[in-house]
Amino acid sequence: MDEKEGKQNLEIELTVLRYIEKEQNQKSLSEKIGISVGKTNYILKALVQKGFVKVENFMANENKRVYRYLLTKEGL
Repeated sequence: MDEKEGKQNLEIELTVLRYIEKEQNQKSLSEKIGISVGKTNYILKALVQKGFVKVENFMANENKRVYRYLLTKEGL
C-alpha cells in the first residue's frame, strides 16, 4: 500500500467512525459515504481488529445476520 492509498483508507475509516451508529446497515453506510459495500465491510473488519468498533448481533431477532456496530472508547 502506498502513502496515498494509506491516507485515503484513513480518511474512509474516520468517515465510517463518524456515521457508523447512525446508519442501519452496511449498505446504507456505504451509500452515505460513497463507497462499495465490499469496501465498507473491509473497513469495518479493520476497525474491529483495531478495537475501535464492537459488533453485536440481536439474539432476539429472527434474522441472525443483523448486527449493530458500536464505537468503543478507543473509537471515540
